[in-house]
Amino acid sequence: MIELRVRNGPALARGFRRTERDMDDLKDGNRDAAQLVASRSRARAPHRTGRLAASIQGAREQGRAVVTTSVKYGSPVHWGVPSHNMRPTLFITNTAEATQGQWLPLYERDLQKTIDRDMGAVR
Repeated sequence: MIELRVRNGPALARGFRRTERDMDDLKDGNRDAAQLVASRSRARAPHRTGRLAASIQGAREQGRAVVTTSVKYGSPVHWGVPSHNMRPTLFITNTAEATQGQWLPLYERDLQKTIDRDMGAVR
């Protein structure tokens, strides 16, 4: 038989609830991951004039990282347009997959910081 005793159970439960709430807003990890993928995507973007690559930006939003382009043809170049015989290039998606080993630790760092802060109040 295994017996588990939890000291300060209510404080522990509050710490878990606080951490769960904070998981939706990993601000630093989102920002850093988005900027890393954006900077690497600029090199992988199709280059005719360089405007597409120059327009790629990384930003954080509530609960996620986003990589965008401000030129109106950015999305069609990335995702393709079958009705116009444009094949997808997926330069941002492929960059995100290729750099996962670099941006995933950024989230792990932010997550650990959140857990340490929220659970530290339990002790």
